[in-house]
Amino acid sequence: MTRTTVFLLAMLLSTLSWAREADAPASLYTAYFDVGSARMAAADRAAIRRLAGRLGGRRLLRVVGRADGMGPSEYNALLAMRRAEAAFRVLVNAGHPARLIQVEARPANHTATSRREVRRVDVLAAGMSPKRDDFPPSLRRDPLRVGRYWVVAPVPTEAQRDPLRAIVRIAFPQSVTRIGEALDYLLARSGWRFAGGASADPTLPGLLAMPLPESQRRLGPVSLLDAVNVLCGSSYDSVVDPVHRLVSCELKPGFAKLYRRGTRP
Repeated sequence: MTRTTVFLLAMLLSTLSWAREADAPASLYTAYFDVGSARMAAADRAAIRRLAGRLGGRRLLRVVGRADGMGPSEYNALLAMRRAEAAFRVLVNAGHPARLIQVEARPANHTATSRREVRRVDVLAAGMSPKRDDFPPSLRRDPLRVGRYWVVAPVPTEAQRDPLRAIVRIAFPQSVTRIGEALDYLLARSGWRFAGGASADPTLPGLLAMPLPESQRRLGPVSLLDAVNVLCGSSYDSVVDPVHRLVSCELKPGFAKLYRRGTRP
């Protein structure tokens, strides 16, 4: 075999290796779930532990949970977050630093070829998109390229479009003792305010002055609007004013008689 032949074979093998790498999925690992479940299979947990071992705690990761779009959007957002947290726990227990992991829940992808494809969690290098099919059709032809093989979709998240749908975890400090204080604390950095003034439901002052239940000192993962609903209670409906970015609660009609009865002298 001549030197020229050896050189050409080496070049061919190098080209094939590059092509396999270029075609490889962006996800460092993808685990799939059953319908409505956030329970990860033992094989997936083992694979993620091996991945954590290879990374050696030196890489910033994104863990992106997804749902298939069946059912209410609030339910799917919570389910997607539970799937992401399942992978997060495995990574942390395997020794990957929690501070190097960003956990996300993403809206359902209705363009996938099967619903099973979006019942998943992707473990990614931070800043990288899991699969090109996750981009909206208008962006698939021209996504932003990062590095040699990786691409990202330049689109806002659901939480950026609508901050009230952001999935949050919150622990109220001990200085927050009333429901009104908890609502103000919850919305403090969201760009929204709780409307409890003169134009609001006349029953609100009594509600806002009530003690914050101990069971509600920690909330989440839950959407910001659902957290408002939890604090206001089942006898109230949330009311949203998107123009002025105000959110409030109104007493449900069926509870009006109970309120009047309770305020009699």
